[in-house]
Order: sequence, then structure tokens, then C-alpha cells
Amino acid sequence: MNVKEYILPLTNDIAKGYIQSDEKIASLFDYSLNDEMKFHKRKEDLEKRNFQRQELASVLEKAHKNYKYNTKALEQIERLKDENSLFVVGGQQPGVLTGPLYTIYKAITVIELAKEQESELGVPVIPLFWIAGEDHDFAEIHHIFIQSNSNNNWKKHAISDQSLNKKMLSYLEIEQKDVKQWLEKVFFSYKETAHTKELYNVALELLERSNTFVDFFAELMSWLFKEEGLLLLDSADKNVRQLEKTYFVKMIEQNQQIQEAFIEGVRQIESLGFTSPIELAVENGNLFYVENGKRHRIDREGEHFNTGKRTLSTDELLKIAKESPEYLSNNVVTRPLMQEELLPVLAFVGGPGEIAYWSTLKEVFHLFSYKIPPLIPRIAATIVDRQTEKWLEEYQVSAEEALQGVSQEKNKWYEKQKKWNVEETAILVKEKISAVHREFQDLATAIDPSLEKIALKNYQIIEGQLTYLEKKLEGQIRKQYEVELSHFDLIEMSFSPDGKPQERFFNIFYYLNQYGSDLVPRISSLQLKRNYLHKVIYL
Repeated sequence: MNVKEYILPLTNDIAKGYIQSDEKIASLFDYSLNDEMKFHKRKEDLEKRNFQRQELASVLEKAHKNYKYNTKALEQIERLKDENSLFVVGGQQPGVLTGPLYTIYKAITVIELAKEQESELGVPVIPLFWIAGEDHDFAEIHHIFIQSNSNNNWKKHAISDQSLNKKMLSYLEIEQKDVKQWLEKVFFSYKETAHTKELYNVALELLERSNTFVDFFAELMSWLFKEEGLLLLDSADKNVRQLEKTYFVKMIEQNQQIQEAFIEGVRQIESLGFTSPIELAVENGNLFYVENGKRHRIDREGEHFNTGKRTLSTDELLKIAKESPEYLSNNVVTRPLMQEELLPVLAFVGGPGEIAYWSTLKEVFHLFSYKIPPLIPRIAATIVDRQTEKWLEEYQVSAEEALQGVSQEKNKWYEKQKKWNVEETAILVKEKISAVHREFQDLATAIDPSLEKIALKNYQIIEGQLTYLEKKLEGQIRKQYEVELSHFDLIEMSFSPDGKPQERFFNIFYYLNQYGSDLVPRISSLQLKRNYLHKVIYL
């Protein structure tokens, strides 16, 4: 297993500017990415604050005792009780079978950064994955892509759509029969290897232990990172909500100021020539009201709050926060703020989209006298399996070229193999026939001007037949190289499936099936550099 690095252009301009330390973008954050002392400064800032470490440890312990693979995690929780302990945090929606590969890369980044900074700062630094269980977009997490009948044909394989329920994912119970059938089809789509049966049995066992999709995600993540002690926090855990009471109270009491601070953050982004990464609705209270597991946006109407179903006074909403905080949920603006209140966050690991939306939140954080924690871009990577690596070498295609798409290299290779130049011959023949037929057209017009159109039509039929023959000849030649050309298509599918980055399309189980359940620890052991270059991992 080895790694090569390449510069790939980021499509998100805000994240690109942040990584490149553009001064204008840097002004939207509190810690500079290129400041070597940023973590020391952050540690000093956090030392001035108090956190509910003991209470949080108790809540996390209760949750992790439910997971099968929890030994190392429970050890981490003991370390949380140290008053100097800090967190490196990353998060994601609970995708089925852990979702796209970038979820795994995000967790690896969190773990490796925590190890590094614990050594550097001399205090316990704990990796924590914030599961966005309060999200309700089931359609975003209910599928992976699998191969159908041919190697080049991939399709979305989704669990029966329950998105109409709009329930928070933490409340969305698993229909065991449906998900077992879905899981069977996933593994049936894989080529059977020495690892297939073991992986299927692990996934099936962890599914049977799970009541919700958050449970299933957490069980799988705790299994994948069982030796690392990655802590998992469900944002909609009712026990976590009890710790958040006073923070919800603050968000309600200063609700209008939060929105004004957010609007100012959006204005700053737009003044730099960027479109806001978060949709702005002036009346948005940046909280949700939860009823029967479903979230309803809370809008502010003067001194009252409207949930879409009922109107609440400020006092009524404050009473809910104090007595029944499980009825409240954060949105994209207040979720980072809640995380900041609850956890001593040394750093937050995110993808380009997350970096972009955090760029609007500086004024919101400052409203509460907090700073935005250092944002660390997650590792971005592409896995190259052994067969794909063999084809890259055989056809002399570099990984850098493959990352950009191989259609040009495919055409170049094909043109070199051809013994006959059908296109050139076809042009020559058409020119000769056109010249000869021109005389026939002139003769027809001289005999009877009304025959001009018939003569032209006659030539067009002949030309069409020549084009048809040209395509047939070209097709016959390509057929001779059908196998080799399909290899280029498979390279394309591996690097840029459906035109997407590999990490946004493939699921980790596809590679675990080929290389074993220890693949994730082996990738972690590579200690991939956080230099913000794209990693190509050769297995």
C-alpha cells in the first residue's frame, strides 16, 4: 500500500480561498489555517471556559455501552473526565453502511489529528464523531451504489423510501425485514471473496442490534474504528438534550440577535463576491420544534414563535427548553454553536461545503463571546485497486490524468492501434463522389430544372450510405479492441464514477469485500499528510 499526492482544483471557492489562506476569506474565521500555533492558541482560549465534562462522560458512557465494539471508546470516555481534555470533532449524517467514502476519511482525519495534538499539547485529545441524527432528509442517506449485471453499469440501491415521514433520523426505526433484503442485495452484487461471508455476517449482526438508522451507523463506525476509540455522539440523543437545556435557553433569549449576526455574516460573504452557502430567510428562528419525531421549522413573528402548527410565546418556548429540551432541535446555524457550547472543541474537521457554511458564522460565535474553532479540511482521497493499477500501467495513463477523466487518453490509445484510417478514407471518397455527382446534378438541371431537387436528394442518399458504411467500418474496428477500450471505461468508473469524485460515490464495504475488514486501520496507519493535496491510495 502506497500513496501519491496531486493538486486537484476545488470547486468550492470559499473552501479554496480558506485552504490557500486568502486574506479576505481568512478574515471570516478566528484562527488562520497556516498559523502553526493555532492549536496552542485554541487550547489557551478553551482553558478560560468551563464545560460539563463529567455529565457529558456519563451520557456518552450510557450510549456507548449499547454498542458491541466499545472497549476503547469507554477508555476514551474515562479520559474525558480530565479537566484539561479536548475534542477533535467531525460529523456527518448517518448514511447506510456508513454512506460514501468521505465519511470514513473524515473520521480518519479526526482520529489522526487528535493523536497528533495530544502529543503536541500534552493533554488528552479525544476524537469524536458528531452524528447528525437530528437531520430528517432520509433520501440523502438511504442508498449506496452497486453494480448491476455488467461491470460498467452501476445503479442507486435504496431502502424503501420513508422520507415522506420527515422524521429525524434518530427517530426513524429500521424495518428489519426490508433492510435485511436490501443488505442481501448489496452483498449479492459483490464478487465473492474470502472476506464476503465475514463482512456480511458482521453487517447483519450489527443491523439486528439496531433499532434506528443512527444505531446502525454507530454500530458500524464503532466496529470499523474499534481500535481507535472514536467516540460517537448522536445530536438527537435525549440524554444529550438534557445537557443542552441552558444552551437552548440562550438561543431563544437571544434569538433575534443570532439571526442578525448570521445576516451580517451572509452580508460579509456577499460583499466578497460569493453567494451565501446557507439559504437566508429573515424570519427563521434557526431552531426546530419536534413533534412525534418530526421537525417543524420555528419562525420568529415579533415576540412570538410559529412552528407551522402552533404559535408559542417566548415564555412558552423557554419553558419547553427548560423542561422538555428533546422537543427542540438545531438548524445549520445553531448546530455549530450548540457544539461549541457542549464540547471543548480543539478543532473541527470538515469538507469543502462545511468550511463554506461556517464562513457565515463568525458574528454568531462572537455574539456569545466564542471563537470559531480551527477548521481543518478532511483528507480527500481516491482508492486504486490492484486491477485498476495494472490497467493504468498497461495503457500508460497516470493517476493525475485519470483523476481528470480518461476519455482523451482512451481516444489517443485507440488511434494508435488502428491499422486503417476510416475517417480519412471516407472524406476522400466523399470528395471524389461529390465531384463526379456534381456533373450528374448539372446534367439533370440542364435537361429539366425541376429535376435539380431530385438530383440533390439522390446525392444526399448516396452520402448517407457512405456515412453509414463509415460508421459500420469504424464499429468493426472498435470491436476488435472492445476489451481494451472497456478497461479505459473501468478506469473512468473507478476514478470518476458517474462524473463524481470516487469518495462521493463508492461505499467502504465495496473495498472491504476485496481487501478485508482491516482495510480502514491500514489506511489510517499510512498517517496521510494534512497538506490538502488529493491522496491516491494504491492498495
